[in-house]
Amino acid sequence: KHGTVFENISFRNVTVLESSEYCEMYQGVMAIMCADGAVIRDVSWDGITVERASSGKLLHIRYVTEYAKELGQRIEDIAVSHVVSYEKALPVAILGADEVRKVKNVRLCSVTYAGGRGNLSEHLNTNEFTENITIAP
Repeated sequence: KHGTVFENISFRNVTVLESSEYCEMYQGVMAIMCADGAVIRDVSWDGITVERASSGKLLHIRYVTEYAKELGQRIEDIAVSHVVSYEKALPVAILGADEVRKVKNVRLCSVTYAGGRGNLSEHLNTNEFTENITIAP
């Protein structure tokens, strides 16, 4: 339904055995693709283990128009915590669409790659249409 509000969504204690997506637009072990006038807020992932991800992104948040009539309205208040990826460091992409459609208030806490050898900030891709993206140990 156009303009639907999706809120208070939680993913807890999930083990991803395999993730492989080659289409750039839809990559993401954890993903939010906001379209059709939707508002997406208060989404959390906690206790996520990624056993294998042969391609794609660990986290991908963006607005999309593919297979939709229009972009979504808003993405805000996203929390990602206690995530362990045993694979190589996969990129994280958090991308707003424009001045009106920003991605706001994303907190990344305790996200580790390859047994703690990867650095999340080195693999984080954002643009000028994001606000208040924080990384905590």
